[in-house]
Amino acid sequence: MAVRDTSRGETAANSIRAQHPNAKLTVMSCDLSSLASVRKFASDFKATGKPCHVLICNAGVMACPFMTTTDGHEMQFGTNHLGHFLLVNELLPVLKETGKTAGQNSRVVVLSSAAHFGSYKPKEGGPIQWDNLDSPEGYNEWGAYGQSKLCNVLFTRELHRRLSAEGAPVTAAVCHPGMIMTELGRHMEKTMNPLAKVVLMGALTWAFKSIPQGAATEVYLATGPNVKGGEYYADCNISPSTAVSHDDTLGKKLWEVSEHMVAAVPAAK
Repeated sequence: MAVRDTSRGETAANSIRAQHPNAKLTVMSCDLSSLASVRKFASDFKATGKPCHVLICNAGVMACPFMTTTDGHEMQFGTNHLGHFLLVNELLPVLKETGKTAGQNSRVVVLSSAAHFGSYKPKEGGPIQWDNLDSPEGYNEWGAYGQSKLCNVLFTRELHRRLSAEGAPVTAAVCHPGMIMTELGRHMEKTMNPLAKVVLMGALTWAFKSIPQGAATEVYLATGPNVKGGEYYADCNISPSTAVSHDDTLGKKLWEVSEHMVAAVPAAK
């Protein structure tokens, strides 16, 4: 279990052990908003010699006021996309070797969101604000969240293209888990009018999923027998995504920009 807060991670692990006594869990520190922390986690994991059959990219921050990661990147882009981009690439050798040894593909599951439909509009410099990725200029909490979730889809599709081209035994897919009542929306307290929040939450209560329901699609992508790589899923089925999320040229540019952004950051000691 790769977690930002190891104390809370151990609490979660103990809860799992209580329900499943045979569960074998190890809690390890990994802060997706710190590229050095991601590199350190990947290095520590590889040092264990353990295989990696499934990697679920599930960390996220939503609609926060403008702030930056420890590396100076806008928080939502840096955490939701860059941290996962680096994590996956650091663990790809293990995923490939595991798939080869097991005789069946390893899995990379990336959590996006239907919010990728709400990325920045062209008049705002979108869908990706290449010139303002880390700047408060033109920043919008929800546009930035949508941008980061679009990056999740583009990254997964470009990853799938590259894995397929080399015949690697790894399947990568992306999903929208649905609207779930978790702490992900904690920044809405600061960014939304209190009355509007009460009205919105009341109106949408019927639409929220329980946590097990919300986890269903990512579990399906991690374990299901007929998962198609490079696809966007919702409710355990392939689902439509935006036209721009299918733009291979945009996906390649995102990959190249991301490589440049993570290249200069060494592992934490």
